[in-house]
Amino acid sequence: MVEAGFNKGYVRMQVKGGMKNIEVKDILKKAAEPVVGEIKKFVSSKLKDLTGYQFILLVGGGALLCRELFKDWEDKYGLIVRDEFANARGMLKYMTWVKPTN
Repeated sequence: MVEAGFNKGYVRMQVKGGMKNIEVKDILKKAAEPVVGEIKKFVSSKLKDLTGYQFILLVGGGALLCRELFKDWEDKYGLIVRDEFANARGMLKYMTWVKPTN
């Protein structure tokens, strides 16, 4: 249900004996706005000239949820937003090719 809310902008719930789609897109956006503001502030403080990078990659559990709020950075800086499994896939690739040292 949570994933459907993120992907589709609504959740399907039983209400008064029937199923109904409950819109959550605006609620999720409002909840994400302060977090995105903090991320932008932090990144801007650490990376003074964002245009100097070929790509900036945003990964994590909330990346897709926040994608719309990072649209300005996608256009301006080439920000790439990836899904919540990007870290896990990267670690799998790393562990597949790294040989144990013991």
